[in-house]
Amino acid sequence: MDIRNLLGEFSSETDFKEIRNNVSGQFEEGDACFLRNFILNFKPKLVFHAGLFKGLTTVLLLKALSYVNFEELVCVDIHKECIDDTVNVIRKLGLNGSKVKILLRDLNVIKDTFRPIFDFYFFDAGHDAETCWNYLNWISESHKDFYVWVHDANLVGNVVKSKVEGGIIWKLVNTCELDYYHTGLLMREYGGEFRRGSSTPLAVSIVFKASSFEIKKFLYREGKLVKQLIFDRNRFIGMTMRNYLI
Repeated sequence: MDIRNLLGEFSSETDFKEIRNNVSGQFEEGDACFLRNFILNFKPKLVFHAGLFKGLTTVLLLKALSYVNFEELVCVDIHKECIDDTVNVIRKLGLNGSKVKILLRDLNVIKDTFRPIFDFYFFDAGHDAETCWNYLNWISESHKDFYVWVHDANLVGNVVKSKVEGGIIWKLVNTCELDYYHTGLLMREYGGEFRRGSSTPLAVSIVFKASSFEIKKFLYREGKLVKQLIFDRNRFIGMTMRNYLI
């Protein structure tokens, strides 16, 4: 399926506006459109979500999953207030949370809690090199192909950490030639492109399909550089950024 077909077919008068009026957070309508249609088309059974904040993304995921026969949505965050806010907003909107687990967990040590058995991973936490490296190591042990959504994987702006994560993820999808989509242009319109191997320096979200083999190959090949970023984050911006994306 051409991933461009996942655009459109989203009524801003129903799901998104209802949720947006009740939940604060930084997830725009274009992203919500793509997320909903992604879920409806690929119908993931097991979904993992890290980084809850006020619960906006969680309820968007749960709303979309309610239209398909999913088995479980596992949500984790390191902040208890984010856990509480998410639980409260699910109740406020009257959503069925019987298939949802919301846990206080650190993404950096998530492998100690869960095996990577999920069909779809949504990462919106940490945004630094160490966290990115750790969750890539975790999903590299999966025994099946999977989809990954990395939110705030930016290469522009003033947030240093998300630039670091963005650099790693862009390097991954380009060097491994993964099919991917970026939703950076969807904040104002349902545009964007589907392509293979481009390094356009803008992405609010990067969505890609991968296998454990591809992730392991990337981690083995890029390990030395990424580990250097973990201990030398600030110098990543500037010349190091440009060298890394080549």
